[in-house]
Amino acid sequence: MLRFPNPGSHIESFIKIYKELFDALQNKSYFTLDDISKTLIERNLVTSSGFMGEEALSRSTREDRSRDPLYNQSKMYAELFRMLGWFQSLSNSSLSYRMTYLGAHIVSAYHDIKPLFRESILGIAFPNNVLDNKGSYILRPFATILLTMKDLDNILCRDEMIIGPLSLVNDRNKTDYLSMIKHLKSIRGDFSKLQSAIKVASKKRGISVNTMWNYTRFPLAVLEWSGWTQKERNSDIYNTPAIFHRLTPLGENQAEGIEACTDLRASDFKKLEKEDRIKLARFCFFDMLMRSGFDLSPLNAELSETIRTILPILFKQQKTYQFIFSPFQEFNLEENEEIFPETKLTPSKQLNNNLVQPQAKASSKASTSLFVDILLENKTKPISLQKKDREIADDLIDCYLKNHKDIDKCIDALENIYKHANKDKFYPLVTALFCLLGYNCEHSRAGVNYQRWDAMIIDKDESIPIEIKSPGEEQNISVKAVRQAVENKVILLSRKAYATKVGTTSFVVGFYMPNDRSEVSLLLEDIKKTFGINIGIIDFASLLRLCYEALINNKYPKTKDMTNLYGFIKA
Repeated sequence: MLRFPNPGSHIESFIKIYKELFDALQNKSYFTLDDISKTLIERNLVTSSGFMGEEALSRSTREDRSRDPLYNQSKMYAELFRMLGWFQSLSNSSLSYRMTYLGAHIVSAYHDIKPLFRESILGIAFPNNVLDNKGSYILRPFATILLTMKDLDNILCRDEMIIGPLSLVNDRNKTDYLSMIKHLKSIRGDFSKLQSAIKVASKKRGISVNTMWNYTRFPLAVLEWSGWTQKERNSDIYNTPAIFHRLTPLGENQAEGIEACTDLRASDFKKLEKEDRIKLARFCFFDMLMRSGFDLSPLNAELSETIRTILPILFKQQKTYQFIFSPFQEFNLEENEEIFPETKLTPSKQLNNNLVQPQAKASSKASTSLFVDILLENKTKPISLQKKDREIADDLIDCYLKNHKDIDKCIDALENIYKHANKDKFYPLVTALFCLLGYNCEHSRAGVNYQRWDAMIIDKDESIPIEIKSPGEEQNISVKAVRQAVENKVILLSRKAYATKVGTTSFVVGFYMPNDRSEVSLLLEDIKKTFGINIGIIDFASLLRLCYEALINNKYPKTKDMTNLYGFIKA
């Protein structure tokens, strides 16, 4: 079974830790596991024996490093970051690392990180020149998982994942893959067969069933956070209740996209001439960035030349050139410095500098003017809250204290609590959070036809309709939600249930920001240009952050900034 370390299965926290490490360590010629541990401690990202800071480091440190908790946790993070192509090891020491050009783009994709995260996940492949290939697997694991789900009616449980795609020795052998699918189909309908297959796998690999389950925590968290799958309880497949993971429409599209691409591996590059190898690797990497919403127009000349002169020769039968290949996940540091000489780290050159060079510029397709900072100001008068809203405020403060007065950890904890909430819980919560910010916000009653909006901020002059999407409905704010926000505004202006103005915003509040920020940006711009209507996009984390600023620091959003919000909130 292919094994994934599990330093933590909360993907938001996982990415935040990488960003902090990148900020602290990017300029070093190399860094070690001890540097990683020290950074995690200094930035209060980990605890040990119930302590934080230097005391945590002191209590964790062991003479036998294999028994040092923080050292081992740092090692697991480093292993996953190498797997994702965000770290690379020096040739003379697998435990000495540098940040990568891919990792720098992960950090620069601040406003919409999921597309490039997905590309990094799909870029994981074995064997490679980056990691030791334990088990001699020839496997692109996440692509294989998605294709397996597609071939099994879009649904897969954890144990099927273990005995199926994570145990497939060679995904490039069609016969082996189809045999794996046939085996899983033969097991379905008989829960005892599934249990028996797991026990056989455990015995064969010499690891416990619980340990095998632990190896799936990161992959399952990735699939769900990426928006490819969602959990469901299903009693039909094995005639007993079990947790399954079902492909979402985004997951189905991703699986179809994988089938439409040419899957390249490091071994395919060995037979190429050096110049062709370099040009093809660069094309694949920059194509990853383009699919992730980066502007590669400064590289048009180079990419066009590759399409015109190299690809038709290497791929004679293909009409389109779409590849799955990530050089920072399959080639070692020296190979990548040869392919990307502009990224070679020198004392006078930093990875971040390369992001603004003409030959390597990368910026979001979404208009940067649509990311709006909300200014905060002190309130001179106390906010009067109803009992139900006061209870929400008390819950937020309690979470704040339990998480060592760390707002980021509070937000992570609350996101975890509400990540599967449906409208019955999420809509009243969002309404209450706006009340905590000092707004007269009311949740609309179901079945009242003239209240097409989900909630309303009531004001004597500029009332704001709110379209809410719970994570149970959709994890990421969609184009459909934006269209409904326009409808809310039009109906409010027409029926005049509450006083408002054309230029006053109409809110969309959801769990996460949109997956495709560029598509939503274009829609917001079209709506503004055609109807003069401002749509403000607010994610759950940003709304929570505003509430914590109000509760802890007595700092509230500036009224004008919120009333005129147009685009994606930055809080």
